[in-house]
Amino acid sequence: MNETYYTNAHIAAYPVEYIAGIDLYNAGEFHAAHDVWEERWMGEVGPDEKLFLQAMIQSAVAFHHLQIGRPGAARRMYLMAKEKFARLNQPVFMSLDLADYQAQLDKLRASSKFVEANRYVNGAHYNQHQLAKRQEADRMEKRLEQMKQKFADLQERARKAGFGSAVYDP
Repeated sequence: MNETYYTNAHIAAYPVEYIAGIDLYNAGEFHAAHDVWEERWMGEVGPDEKLFLQAMIQSAVAFHHLQIGRPGAARRMYLMAKEKFARLNQPVFMSLDLADYQAQLDKLRASSKFVEANRYVNGAHYNQHQLAKRQEADRMEKRLEQMKQKFADLQERARKAGFGSAVYDP
């Protein structure tokens, strides 16, 4: 399932590198997302966007390190990214809810159990499996929230149409 988390308005408003990085990141292609965002970061951008992109790059690198079995390096990148997001001091930047995104990073960090890949037989494979499980759980949570919203919208439309025990009064 190729699900996008942005609209045509986002595509019109933001640089193509940012949008491409989102697609790569959501597909679990963290190193490629890093490369695309870094290309934009190295160009002429304002200081807030530069700081934001650096934080996004570092969060992508953190996940890449998890994929290849380097949890210590992942933790360092995670902490560096969080520090930069905090320095932005904005609740939303480039349409990304920074508090929600950081909460997702924190949740992943707290719940995923990774091992040093070179210390255990199949350690890197184990870590890839753990990361895939976490990504699937995140996708399922997002889908559940979307379904809840659709249900609430359907209930509201039914109420407005006069169905149910409530009477619609505009």
